[in-house]
Amino acid sequence: MRALYAKDPGEPLTIQEVEIPKPGPGEVLVRVEAAGINPSDMNNVDGRFPVTIFPCIPGRDFAGTVIEGPDEWKGQPVFGSVASLGFTRPGTHADTVVVPIAGLVKRPDSISPSQAGALGVPYTTAWQALIAAAHLEPGDTAIITGGRGAVATAALQIGHWAGARMIGVSHGDPDPMEGVEWVKLRPGWADEALAMTEGRGADVILDMVGGEVFRECQQALGYRGRMAAIASPSHPLVSLPILDFYHQQQTLLGVDSLKFVPEDSRNILSRIVYGIVSGALAGLPISEARLDDAVDVYQNLKHGTHGKWVLIP
Repeated sequence: MRALYAKDPGEPLTIQEVEIPKPGPGEVLVRVEAAGINPSDMNNVDGRFPVTIFPCIPGRDFAGTVIEGPDEWKGQPVFGSVASLGFTRPGTHADTVVVPIAGLVKRPDSISPSQAGALGVPYTTAWQALIAAAHLEPGDTAIITGGRGAVATAALQIGHWAGARMIGVSHGDPDPMEGVEWVKLRPGWADEALAMTEGRGADVILDMVGGEVFRECQQALGYRGRMAAIASPSHPLVSLPILDFYHQQQTLLGVDSLKFVPEDSRNILSRIVYGIVSGALAGLPISEARLDDAVDVYQNLKHGTHGKWVLIP
């Protein structure tokens, strides 16, 4: 089979012919029809995750058809996201991939393989941060940094679906999104966000930028507010005024999607399927590329190309 191949950390990627993997007990072999590219995939091949076993085939998210495994799964259209894929076992940026059955979600006909292959990391991370960790509730106000990135877009959609007031923070002028108010990321943005809440601040903040934006998020966080941080900035140390933090009884939460077990992602994505099919969630705007062009796509994304890309074998 063909696969995107990283021989060693930081070395040039190649497309290689490799042996088709064999599923073991509790696993299936999936013919990949679409596989999303996430920032963590690009960081992974650069060697930024010590758990990764090289050489590696990157990719965590997938959509495809089961071609080998238990009879009840053969021929089933499936999708999912498994944290170990691309890190400690061969990943999804390939023609086929072995996946734990515990991580499989059946794909309805109304969701295309490309749509499904883009859902995994963005929607599971956003759900885990907002719903599972920060306990976002109907009527809450939530601020999401990160503009129109994939996780930010997923978080804004999920929060609106959950009945919260959603405020997005973006560098540029994003397209309108149902149920979302926008603040431009510039000096004083936190004061603007506070004014939008009549000075109360947000109940929940999801920060995916870090650095100085992390500090500004804390300024915009309200009494007993919960802030989840998911960022890997070049300067990873942050500071906050500890007196304000504890007088306001605020909570800081870390969310690491690599800690998700397959059942976690499956359960979240089963809910996301309902949201997509019902029209409550819009999914992500995506761009498609052939697997044979994956090396160029990775390079372009590293050097400033934006958007959610999906590889098609």
